[in-house]
Amino acid sequence: MRKETGTKRRPATEHVRDVLQQRLGDGGASVSALAEALGVTRSTVYHWRAGTRGLGADEIMALARELEMTTDQLLGNEPLPPPKLDAKRVAEEIGAVSDALVKTLAALRDVVSVLEDRVDSPVQRARRSRRRST
Repeated sequence: MRKETGTKRRPATEHVRDVLQQRLGDGGASVSALAEALGVTRSTVYHWRAGTRGLGADEIMALARELEMTTDQLLGNEPLPPPKLDAKRVAEEIGAVSDALVKTLAALRDVVSVLEDRVDSPVQRARRSRRRST
């Protein structure tokens, strides 16, 4: 007789749903690519991601292979591997953050300049003029 451990196992469909939501997010392109790789429709992948349709054994094996994990990981019997980083996406995000920081720094310089002009004295103007010319 099997002894209860006090923790309930979630149904495999729920775990697959959570894995797909984590790995695919809201990206329609990712869903399309996964559907094409598996030879199923986008609608099928959307149903799996929503948890409204179960998977057969062949689909579980193919999905696990495509997501680069074991079937036990996909079904929640083992911990998930960490998601792989998409180097292109990471580089784009770093570029966007960098651009935003450059714009913010320029805006802060403008604010500092305006504030300096409001409390400016002839001595401060001379000092700033010397700093800018060097």
